[in-house]
Amino acid sequence: MEATRDWLRGVLGPYHHRDRVFRDADTVLVNFNGLAPKTDTYTHEDGRTVVLLCLHGTIPIKFRGVTYNIPIAAWVPYTYPAQPPICFVTPTSSMLVRASKHVDLSGKIYHPYLAYWHMNSEESNILQFMRTLQEIFALEPPVYTKPNNPNPPSATPSTYPPPGYANTTQPVGGSPQPYPNVNRQNYAQASVNYYPQQTQQQLNMPDPRRHSTPPPGAQPPPVPPPPSYVLTGRAGSPHQQPLPHRSQSTPPPPIPAKPLAAALDGQAYQSALDERAAKLNALREAVKDRLRHRQRELNAAIPADIERLLLVNRRLTEGETAISEMIQKLGQEEANVKNNIELLQQKNKELSESIDALRQQPDVNVDDVIGGSTVVYNQLYELVAEDHAIDDALYYLGKALDAEKIESAAFLKNVRSLAREQFMKRALIKKIRQHAGLTDTI
Repeated sequence: MEATRDWLRGVLGPYHHRDRVFRDADTVLVNFNGLAPKTDTYTHEDGRTVVLLCLHGTIPIKFRGVTYNIPIAAWVPYTYPAQPPICFVTPTSSMLVRASKHVDLSGKIYHPYLAYWHMNSEESNILQFMRTLQEIFALEPPVYTKPNNPNPPSATPSTYPPPGYANTTQPVGGSPQPYPNVNRQNYAQASVNYYPQQTQQQLNMPDPRRHSTPPPGAQPPPVPPPPSYVLTGRAGSPHQQPLPHRSQSTPPPPIPAKPLAAALDGQAYQSALDERAAKLNALREAVKDRLRHRQRELNAAIPADIERLLLVNRRLTEGETAISEMIQKLGQEEANVKNNIELLQQKNKELSESIDALRQQPDVNVDDVIGGSTVVYNQLYELVAEDHAIDDALYYLGKALDAEKIESAAFLKNVRSLAREQFMKRALIKKIRQHAGLTDTI
């Protein structure tokens, strides 16, 4: 395995994403032992030829409880994983390709996994596609065993091809001659052996078109040999091309007569088809009824839903208008707050400057600030203060007399004493003011 990996690394030089190609190819080889790598020339449909990595061999499937090996070949383009691999069914000499919706007559494989590969190229890989092929081939095998060709008896002058091939031929040196129509269903049912035989080297796959086995003793009619084919064109994609036909001197096989077993099988097959068609019609009608019922429910629910959505739309519109107004008001308030913040910062700055200026000034004595600048002014301050104090004392003595807290004799005595003292202080105040040149307010 290591030698194979070393070889695989050595041949991936032209690839754009060598690590991804190596990883995916190695994963496929590990999971499918029947596949092996090689490099070979691949011819595109436009005639271009390139040397590509090819994973060829067989993949196992289970069909009707029996394991078969399907021969395939997967070509990896240089731009992988941007482009999907190109896959073919490669039948052996004892097999024929059965055309289906996933495989054409040339063996090329078609599948939605490849068609939509580019939509998720990073997640798509060859291993997943191989497993997908196992699933679809288990339901519809792409190959079947080539029928045995007994020696044809003496024939009529006309030549008839087997079903599924060209309906005209041109003998050597002759002109085109049409072939009559052949019943393909009876022809295939009467001529194909359905018993699968499998070896480790090749697959003998039964023709999936057969659904019943001929009864004992029924001998199938002679089978016309299918045309021989040679492989031409691109590698891994065989172009089926018939060899030159025999001349008219060789007697062709006659049209096979329809035996009793084939007729019975045809009737059973037609009955099965009719039964299946009846079931499909019943299922189709049931689906139509369910769709109509669902449509009526939707038609009944749509008006209410539309009204509800319109109401929600109106509310959303009103809410949008209210939100727009609120956003505008908030913008104005934000502008006002910003202006107030700027004003507050300016006042804080001025206050800080004033505080710094006051801290730089020297300390002041309170007595010096309140007192006068001369002795006369200081005497005036004291006399004015004592005059007001005497006014207050006279007021409270009157209150005490009204409340009968003191006797009238004591009241008169104190009033007389305070009035005499107040008179002397006021006279002195008047004299000091006249001396100082102050206005007389008493």
